Amino acid sequence: YYQNLNKNMYRISGEIYYKLLANQIDYRNGAELILNEEVEGDLVYGSGRAYGFELQIEKKKGKLTGWISYTLSRSLRKFDQINNGKEYSARQDRIHDISIVTMYKINKSIALSASWIYYTGDAVTFPSGKYEIGQTTVPLYTERNGYRMPDYHRLDFGFTWYMKDRKKFKHNLNLSIYNLYARENPYTITFEEDPSDPSKTIAIQTTLFKLIPSITYNFNLK
Repeated sequence: YYQNLNKNMYRISGEIYYKLLANQIDYRNGAELILNEEVEGDLVYGSGRAYGFELQIEKKKGKLTGWISYTLSRSLRKFDQINNGKEYSARQDRIHDISIVTMYKINKSIALSASWIYYTGDAVTFPSGKYEIGQTTVPLYTERNGYRMPDYHRLDFGFTWYMKDRKKFKHNLNLSIYNLYARENPYTITFEEDPSDPSKTIAIQTTLFKLIPSITYNFNLK
């Protein structure tokens, strides 16, 4: 559904979808991926489905432009050899996804922009317990993709200076800041024994990118 409002200043769009997926591929439980020359032997095949609702509201004219979009969706998989044949979340299963993008043109030379994104953490398989065989501690895995990474969100900001045009080219200078409030979004989470108490397990989070400033010079030939 699409609708333009107020002489095309605003646009509203919405979409509902439902998809059935065949010939999906995943790794069997206990698959060996490192230095495995016959990794295709650890593949299993199944089905899946994806469904959801997408909504976007956009302002297309004026000094202040931008859009807000929201997606509510599911992406599920089903394999006879995984999760006892029960449906489970795919890696791409993000239940909520929100984007807010704004651009404000102060004058012909200066423009500001900002974007905020948020989405549900990726589905992952974490150990739900552990047991010992002899002197070796072995993690216990139960449900495939039965856990979630922490939710992801960040704010980016940009400042653009459109400099005076030259005879042969147009150019501008952009200052941007990635992850303005330095959110520590996890890239990976690993588990280790607590050095002070081997009977306990601690989670170790790795974060790659915090606040990152950058300067970019752009030019376009006429």
